Amino acid sequence: MASQSFKLHDYQRPALIAPGQAGKLLLHSCCAPCAGEVMLAIQASGIEQTVFFYNPNIHPHEEYELRKDENKRFCEKLEVSFIENHRCGL
Repeated sequence: MASQSFKLHDYQRPALIAPGQAGKLLLHSCCAPCAGEVMLAIQASGIEQTVFFYNPNIHPHEEYELRKDENKRFCEKLEVSFIENHRCGL
């Protein structure tokens, strides 16, 4: 039986503070599913963010491109800047 004590509609996201109270943040991301909720929390806190996509361990190359493209799409939806560190040797 599921617990009745947690109600999602009553949840209030805590406000985040950028390191040094800078108001800006560079977020490293390896894929949209990992970064998505964090990006939403940062945005809800009014912190300007830029997503830095990098993970040279993603193989094959098609999977890397799929994750990169989905990350870019989510950034565009949230109107968040996106930077990619291009993979070397490809």
